[in-house]
Amino acid sequence: MNTFNSELSPTALAISLQMRAKAGQRQKLHGILSSFVAPSRTEDGCVCYYMHQAADDPDLFMVYMCWRDRAAFDVHLKVPRIWAFDHEMFNDVVEKSEYIEWRHLG
Repeated sequence: MNTFNSELSPTALAISLQMRAKAGQRQKLHGILSSFVAPSRTEDGCVCYYMHQAADDPDLFMVYMCWRDRAAFDVHLKVPRIWAFDHEMFNDVVEKSEYIEWRHLG
């Protein structure tokens, strides 16, 4: 994983995903998201993968990730731990979310 790459391809895809934990689910969501960081960083095509918690709202988390291209991100979404979270656990622990895809401009 590169922590800084000034020569990202125009096909690079950045994702920001904000998630608000449901009442009483903060620790569980924190644990799930934390468990994704290290393995995601080793995936082919991962440029960066970071998890954040809002400074003034401990129930609000953000994951920021950048992938070499759409194909690398699509493979990431099919990794069993990610698929299971999206399809089996998400609604149990997340009250509200916002997902944004970003194009690399420079």
